[in-house]
Amino acid sequence: MDELKEASVECDHGDVPLQLSFHVVDAFAEKRFQGNPACVVVLEKEWQYRESESFMQLFAREMNLSETVFLTKIEQEEDSYTIRWFTPVCEVDLCGHATLAAAHVLFSTGHVQSDVIYLSSKSGPLSAHRSGKMISLDFPQEIVEKVQNIPEELLESLQLQPEHINFVGKNRLDYLVEITGGKDGILAVKPDFTQMKRVDARCIIVTSQCDESSSTHVVSRVFAPRCGIDEDPVTGSAHCGIGPYWAEKLGKNRLVAKQLSLREGTLFLEMKENHRMGIAGTAVTVTSGQLI
Repeated sequence: MDELKEASVECDHGDVPLQLSFHVVDAFAEKRFQGNPACVVVLEKEWQYRESESFMQLFAREMNLSETVFLTKIEQEEDSYTIRWFTPVCEVDLCGHATLAAAHVLFSTGHVQSDVIYLSSKSGPLSAHRSGKMISLDFPQEIVEKVQNIPEELLESLQLQPEHINFVGKNRLDYLVEITGGKDGILAVKPDFTQMKRVDARCIIVTSQCDESSSTHVVSRVFAPRCGIDEDPVTGSAHCGIGPYWAEKLGKNRLVAKQLSLREGTLFLEMKENHRMGIAGTAVTVTSGQLI
């Protein structure tokens, strides 16, 4: 896939000369053991392997979380960092929950004193804004276009009857499938992950509208077996497609979305001008440690 890059994990760096600190953060969570965990590493300029993709991939594989994020300070630019995201098997171009986790660490550890962080990524410029405990990410909208020829392996992997599918679309990253049934319909999906690995996309999103009486507008689940993650607990970047899709369909610029994994997570979405959007939530540090 174009958006994924297989990283070499063949090098062995041996003994490392400096201790490397890391933090495990539950993103889109109000308390520990909810939301989506990510490992956050701030690479200091003295760190020997700060530019080594192979080291980053090895470290992400060792952490074995859905994402490990690496931050490097951009010299001469205030509160600015480069950001890169790695699953246990590959680097990805965009990740929301790990960006929220990264911003939480930079704010909470004193790396950044202001309320705004500027991030340079493979998906362009991003930013994170702090307001109390809430952090809002400024991300690109990833507009979903209707798919005329639906891949057979996609339908087979979801094991859904045609009458339960309202829409199938795709953006540069993911497939989005709107189904009937609301929360119950989403929870009933039982994917065939062997078939799903054949689908040429980063993630497969299933999403549905909630009842009008609910405080949540839309629900979803996100599957990413090609990235080594059968089901992602809470996926901020997937909502770059979910948000604009439902905003247009429901006629709302602000949405409350919930991802219905076992851990669950709530995301507050706001559509902005210039094809941008806000993805807001809270995060909690679970543990910190050092590579020695």
